[in-house]
Amino acid sequence: ALMVLAFILFTVADPEYAGGVYSAAKSFIARDLGWYYIGLMTFFLAMSVWLVFSRYGDIRLGADDDRPEFTNFAWFSMLFGAGIGIGILFWSIAEPIYHFQSNPFITAENAMTVEAAQIAMRISIFHWGLHGWGLFA
Repeated sequence: ALMVLAFILFTVADPEYAGGVYSAAKSFIARDLGWYYIGLMTFFLAMSVWLVFSRYGDIRLGADDDRPEFTNFAWFSMLFGAGIGIGILFWSIAEPIYHFQSNPFITAENAMTVEAAQIAMRISIFHWGLHGWGLFA
């Protein structure tokens, strides 16, 4: 709570300066730490897959004689429908268009080109493909 309050006070005290600081921080993260973010997502996805297929994937939560209330299919359907379904419905169209017009990997001159379209699809697939779904589920 104190950290959020500090951000709010900093932003309210000098909005223009705070905007510059936040913009510089975002640029630094996107430019210099993008590889780390993608690597970390891949690591967590690999760990999730490993946990599922290792001996730890057979550990049941609850008492020894408890059975799951829902089947695996029902569980994955609920995860998909409640959590990610509406996001895919909206963002499957909006995100590629948004990144086609502007994204951190292209310049203003390269926006709305074939190269921008390819990059936009890569970003969208990264956000809504195995990495995003694996970490969400």
